[in-house]
Order: sequence, then structure tokens, then C-alpha cells
Amino acid sequence: MESIETEFKHLDIAVQRHRKLLQYVTNKCVPVLETKLREADENSITWKERALKAETRIALLERQLEEKTNQTIHYKKLYEGQYQVMMKTGSVMGEIVWKSFKSQSNVKMLVQAEETMLKYCAFAKGIIDSFLLAYGTDMPPQQSLEHVFVISVVGALTNFAAFAEGRAFLAKQEDVLRLMRKMLLDQERWNIPQARFMKRMVLTFAYNMSLEDPVAYFMLGEEKLINGTLRCLSLHDPTDVVGAAVAIIYRLLSVSLQAGIPSALPEKIPWTMINTMTSSTDKQLGEISKSLLDVMESRDRRQICKQTHLWLFVHKRATKPNTFSTMEEGSLMQKLVKPENRDDFMYEPKHFEILSRKHYSKRTPTSAPKQKKSLSRKEIKELGIYTIPHGTVTYADAFRLHKMWCGYFSTILSAKNKPKVKDARYNSVVSCLLKADYHGAKIRIVRSKQSSVVGMKGIVVLETKGTFKMVSKDNKLRTIPKNDSQFEVITQDMVVTLFGKHLNARPAERSVKKTKMFAFPDL
Repeated sequence: MESIETEFKHLDIAVQRHRKLLQYVTNKCVPVLETKLREADENSITWKERALKAETRIALLERQLEEKTNQTIHYKKLYEGQYQVMMKTGSVMGEIVWKSFKSQSNVKMLVQAEETMLKYCAFAKGIIDSFLLAYGTDMPPQQSLEHVFVISVVGALTNFAAFAEGRAFLAKQEDVLRLMRKMLLDQERWNIPQARFMKRMVLTFAYNMSLEDPVAYFMLGEEKLINGTLRCLSLHDPTDVVGAAVAIIYRLLSVSLQAGIPSALPEKIPWTMINTMTSSTDKQLGEISKSLLDVMESRDRRQICKQTHLWLFVHKRATKPNTFSTMEEGSLMQKLVKPENRDDFMYEPKHFEILSRKHYSKRTPTSAPKQKKSLSRKEIKELGIYTIPHGTVTYADAFRLHKMWCGYFSTILSAKNKPKVKDARYNSVVSCLLKADYHGAKIRIVRSKQSSVVGMKGIVVLETKGTFKMVSKDNKLRTIPKNDSQFEVITQDMVVTLFGKHLNARPAERSVKKTKMFAFPDL
């Protein structure tokens, strides 16, 4: 019995534990699990919605990307067509400008139109710079539109610099000198077959510019430019390219000798190659090579005279025995004197002459003093010459000006001699009114598209092309637009109505400008 009771107690305890565990699971765990399950379901729904939105967004982006790709392809084809048209137009126009610069009268006219030429120089520099930046050493084919266009631009500058007026103008432009320097430094890296014309054009342009002494001094001071030009000397390259390079060297050497500028150029010149070029089949290359050798020989003779300090004596009588005619043939003294002048040089103890550098150097002409350039409209605007600060002009000051203006206006129109519309002099009076000066006139704005100025009165203290600046009785300076406004000009005995559109010009220009009859503006 005791064992049965013990088992029963154990079973009862187990049942109670089971009930407590069941109660705990039912009351505590199940609600938590249900809550977690609901949260998981909600998260699942949320992520499904996000995934659906993402799929929709991806599909939209794919469609947009496809549209952009098609649009890009379309624009690329369109722009390529426009680019080809622009290149073709530019090459044709460039060729026209190139040929027009062959006329000296055209060059003189363009030099006088300074502003236009400055714009063209900036335009040419931009085109050449972009071309060199885009292609570098890998030049496009000579038949390509880009190559033809750039060659026409460089050729136009070369023709412009071929005339003294043109190169004098270009020598003053720093941008042109920088462009010349850049092209000279870049041309030695270009391949001859593909960039032959471009290379020749650049060297010819540099030679034309070097005919101006300041540009030649600039090139002599740049060792890179001299070395780049010397590297163009080759017996295997086309003679037109080599001839242009030899011409530059000849010019620089001549300038350095004439001006007495010390230079290492003679030591760098490959004289053996120059001697070979004198027998070239190209006549121009042969002539310029011979001229270069002659300049070098004259330099050597000058150095001999300077180092030995030779004194040559002159005699008045041709019968004296101490003449150069008695010298041995081929002596040093005889070689130093020009052959055509040897018979005139004779010995006289009290008369002597020294051969110095001044006999060979040329006097550089002094440039005429430059006239002072007048201020441009941009400079006038920046300096504020025609700007009236607020508060500096009062109505009392302007009223004195108005009294003077009334006397001036009475000479144009008065109440006694007002013409009628049918009178013969009506048009001439109207023309005088449109050309009159309205500084000091008392005006009132009758109608205007700018409603805030309607009804204002004041005295004009400054008139510009498109505005009246007037001072009112409250001593405030106001700016009234002329265009789309109707004014009443008030004098002592009458009122004249004018449309601002008819006065839409600067006073000085309007006074000499031919008047035109306009229709009434729509206000």
C-alpha cells in the first residue's frame, strides 16, 4: 500500500507540473510565437512589396536606358552629320579667307579693323590648339576635312604675315606668338608623309613672322625653337620643308650678326649638310643655302678684322707705290677688302680708317611714336565715367540745366511757328525733334509697358542709347527705359509728345543719323 501511495503522489506531482507547464506554454509562449509569426508575415509581405517595386523600377530604368541609348545613337548620327557639314563649310570658308589674304589691300583693310582681326586671331588659335590637342603626333589623313580646315587657317595666317603690315600687327599679339612657339615645338614630332603640308605651312609662317626684328629676337632667345628648327634639316625630307627651315636659320643668323647678339647658332648649324644642299635640284633650296654660307663667311671675316685690329690706310694719289695693287695676289690684306674697292685704298701716313662692326651693321629704324589709343566703351563702363552716383545731383541743379535747355529748344520749335501736318516743313521739324538733345528736358511718362514708371516726372540729366536718367522733385535719380514708352516733353509754352522707340539711339549718333519714319509702337 505504501508503494502505491508513493507512486500516486509521484503521479500527482507530475500531473501538476505538466499542468503548470501547459499553462505556461499556453499563456506565455504561444502569444509570443503568434506575435513573432505575425511580424514575420508582415515582414514577408513588406519585402514582397519592395521586391515588386524594385522589379518595376528596374524595368522602368531598363526602358529609360534603352531610350537614352537610342537617343544617343540618333544624336551621334545627327552630330556627326552636322560636324561633317561644319568641317566642309569651315574648309571652304577657310580657303576663301586664305586666298583673300593674298591681297595686300585686303590685309591693310583688316589691319585697320583691329577688333575684327583680334577676333579672327583668337578664333584661329582656338581651332589650331584644339586640333593639336586632339590629334597630337598622330595626324589625320591629308584629305580629311579636319586637316584641310586647319591647313587653311594656318595658311591664312601665313599669307597675312607675308605682308609687312600684317606681320607687324601679328607681332604685337602675345597669343599669336605663343601659337607660333607651340606649333614650332610640335612640328618636329609630326610624320613627314602625313603632315608634310602642315609642317611646311608652320615653318613658312614662322619665317614670315621672323622678318619682324622683335619676333626674331624672341626666337633667338628660345633655344628650344632654334633646336626644333635645326632638327628639320634632313637630306631625306622634302625640299620645300627643308627650304623653309633653312630660311628661318638664315634670317636668325643675319639678325644676330646685324644686331651684334651673341648666339650659339653658328656652332649648331650642320654646315656639311648645308654645303650639300647648295647642289640640290630645288633651285630655291640651293639659293637659300648659298646665302646662308655667304652670311657665315662674312661673319668669319668680321671676326678676323676684330681680332687682329687691322688698320687700312688710304692715299689720295693713285701713283703712290704703297697701294694694294702692289700686294701679292691672295694676301690677307687683299682678301679683307672688297674686290671692287681695292683700287681706291692707298697708303697715306696721316689718314687712316679702321674696319669695325659699324661698317657692317645696319641702323635699325626708330619706330614712330604710337598714338594714344582712346578708351573703348567697355573701359568707359568699367571706369564708370558716365555713371551718376545716387544723391549727387539734386532737382535744383537740374532745373538750372532745364532753363538753358529751354533756350536751346526754342530755336528748334516754338509755339509761334508750330507747323501743321500738311505744311511743307512739317517733316523737317519732326526730323529736328528726333535729332535734338534732351539733356535738361523736363519729361513725363504718359504710357509704358512698365506700369511702375507711368506718371513720373523729372528733368533728364543723362541720356544713353536705351534709357533716360532723370531727377525728380524728391531728388531721386530714376532710370526710365526708352523702348515701349511714350513721353511728354514739357516746355514753357507747349508740350511735345514723343515715342521712346524713335529715340532709341545714342544722342551723338542720333544727331547725325538719317531719320526713318516708323509706325506707331504698340503700347
